Amino acid sequence: MYCKTLSSQLAAQEEKKLVRKREKLVGDGLPRLLTGDKFYCSVVDHNNAADAEVTARESHQQERDERASLMKAWKEEDAKRLERNEVCRQEYKEELRQWEEE
Repeated sequence: MYCKTLSSQLAAQEEKKLVRKREKLVGDGLPRLLTGDKFYCSVVDHNNAADAEVTARESHQQERDERASLMKAWKEEDAKRLERNEVCRQEYKEELRQWEEE
C-alpha cells in the first residue's frame, strides 16, 4: 500500500516536471552539441510551444474583447427594457389612480 502511494506520488511529480511552462533549453549546465539532432529537435519543440502559447493568448484576448462588446450591447438593451418597464408601471399607476378616483 505504501509503495503504491509512493509510486503514484512520484509519477505525479515526474508528470508535473514535464508540463512546465517555461523550460530552459540548456538548464542543467552540461555542454551541448548545438548542431546535434536531439538539441535541434528540442529547440524546434520549444519554439513551437512558445508560438502555440502566444496564439492561445491572442485568441483568448480576442474572445474576451468579443464577450465585452456583446456584454456592452446587452447592457444597453437591458437599460432600454428597464426604461420601457418603468414607463409601463407609471402608466399603470396613473390608470389605477384614475380608476380609484371614479
